[in-house]
Amino acid sequence: MLSKLTLNQRILAICSLFSIIVLFVGIAGISSVTRISKDYGRVISITLSKKAIVGDMLTRFFQVRLALRGIGVDNFSREEKQREAANAVTAIHGFIEAKKAYADLESSPEEQKLLEVIGQEWQAYEREVANKSAELVRNETPEAHAQLDVVLFKVAPGIGLRVAAAIEALSEFQQTEANQWLDSANSSRKWLQVFGTILMIVSTLTVILIGFFLSKTLTNSLQSILDRMSRVSHEVNSSALLVYDSADTLSSGVIQQSAALQQTAAAGNELSAMVKNNADNAEKAKTVSTQSDEAAKRGQQAVEETIQAIHEIDATNKTMTQEIEKNNDEISSIVKVIGEIGEKTKIINDIVFQTKLLSFNASVEAARAGEQGKGFAVVAEEVGNLAQMSGNAAKEIADMLQGSIQKVNEIVNRSRTNVQSLVVSGKQKVESGIHVAQRCGEVLTEVVQNASSVKGTVGEIAVATREQANGLEEISKAVGELEKTNQENSGIAHSVSSATMELAKQSDDQRGLIGEMMQMVHGSRKLLQSLDFDAALSAHLSWKFRLAKYLLNPNGSLKPEMAEKDDSCILGKWLSGRGAKYSAEPSHLALRQAHREFHQLLGKIIRAADSNDKGGAHDLLSARGEFGRISGELVEAVKKMAEIVAKG
Repeated sequence: MLSKLTLNQRILAICSLFSIIVLFVGIAGISSVTRISKDYGRVISITLSKKAIVGDMLTRFFQVRLALRGIGVDNFSREEKQREAANAVTAIHGFIEAKKAYADLESSPEEQKLLEVIGQEWQAYEREVANKSAELVRNETPEAHAQLDVVLFKVAPGIGLRVAAAIEALSEFQQTEANQWLDSANSSRKWLQVFGTILMIVSTLTVILIGFFLSKTLTNSLQSILDRMSRVSHEVNSSALLVYDSADTLSSGVIQQSAALQQTAAAGNELSAMVKNNADNAEKAKTVSTQSDEAAKRGQQAVEETIQAIHEIDATNKTMTQEIEKNNDEISSIVKVIGEIGEKTKIINDIVFQTKLLSFNASVEAARAGEQGKGFAVVAEEVGNLAQMSGNAAKEIADMLQGSIQKVNEIVNRSRTNVQSLVVSGKQKVESGIHVAQRCGEVLTEVVQNASSVKGTVGEIAVATREQANGLEEISKAVGELEKTNQENSGIAHSVSSATMELAKQSDDQRGLIGEMMQMVHGSRKLLQSLDFDAALSAHLSWKFRLAKYLLNPNGSLKPEMAEKDDSCILGKWLSGRGAKYSAEPSHLALRQAHREFHQLLGKIIRAADSNDKGGAHDLLSARGEFGRISGELVEAVKKMAEIVAKG
């Protein structure tokens, strides 16, 4: 049945069985301990409490008896007797409280009967001794004193003995019950010891038998599995070495192809950068051409606006000439009005002359009139003066009008002449400006046409250059993809080689685990001597991939001094350690020599990479270079040494 179970199920089954046994022992132990604890707990919590109360009752009763006897002593003073009476009262109250406390606890029927007997005897003592003693003490007559002696020394001892006996009976009952509970607890403890011992012996024997049977079946199964794993490990290690050789060849080809692709990609990137620069310049030329075209169009539009403005100026000049002619006509009308004013001035002169004549006649008539005409003569003289002044003013006005007419006529004539001259000159200049502007417009039209043509040509150049740049970019991308693919192939080759080395390492680890499992199963390790050699060979061959990766990025992570040490690796430690016993063998000497040369070559390659001599480093690391030759010698030397060790 166990042969059908898995290892996990087998271990789980024995652990479950052991757990069940432990659980059973634990449950039995817990049950017994609980019962023992309950018995001891009852003894401690109930029985001892009751015994303490019974002891307190007995003590209080003795205190009552002593206090009552103190009352009856003749030598005591009144104060001392009163103090004894107070002590008796206190003791009585303490006895009653202790009795009540016991009654409140859980009690058996036997205890209740004993407690009732104590109560009856105490009531008799209280009635016959305590109460009577109190009455007799208060009555201080000789008869009362004699009766008190009888009560205290004859009646009290008998009743007191009965009360004490009842209390002692209850105390003995409690002691008997405590002994019974202790006996029960001790019995349970002894049973638990015997049962636990038997159960542990039986469970231990059962687990040992089942474990022995399970160990036997597991050992046989594991031995069969270990034998198969050992054979598979040898086969995997051999396959890993074959795959490693193939991956090595693939890695070399990929490295060469990667170098060629990197050069192609670099040239393509330079050409792409040049074309992109040309495309950028073409775009800039296109932008400048567009700006020139727009500027020419703006200039053409400005010329057209200039021609339009000149035409507007010509029209304005014509309008201005018409306005000046109109103004001249208006000035002529003003001259006419001034002439009319001059005519009116002549009329004023005639009036002045007539006024002077009348003034003269008036003066003559006033002279003829004598004294009566003097006032009229004065008036006539003043009128003559005014006429003279008016005549002078009219003459001045006439002179001024005549001068004004002449000046206005001169101004009108001169203005008309100047305006006509300016109009003729302005018209000629306007016509000349229109002609020049038209020529500018024609030139700018040609410029616009040429700029548009240049713009189209530059645009076509920019488009063509952009297409070339896009084409080169696509080519660069394609080369980049090829390089990426090549790098992926290189990575795959490295991964395959690394996986091969890891597989070989895991195979070696598996062998180590097989040896450890054999030691665990059989108690003695069966070492496979070829295990160390395979692991050493795998570790040394993996250096090629570490160096190839380092050549891509020489960051100083590999130290040539450390790589040149031939006594720090697995093989070096073996040669100077447990393999030293084979030092007399020629194969041992050949292996030491090949191993030393291998590590010296590692340091040489790392130094070449650190000095940026990647070409020399690649030549050293290639399959046809020193690394391939020395690695082959090392592999052959390791195989021969492994054969010698295997023979013993």
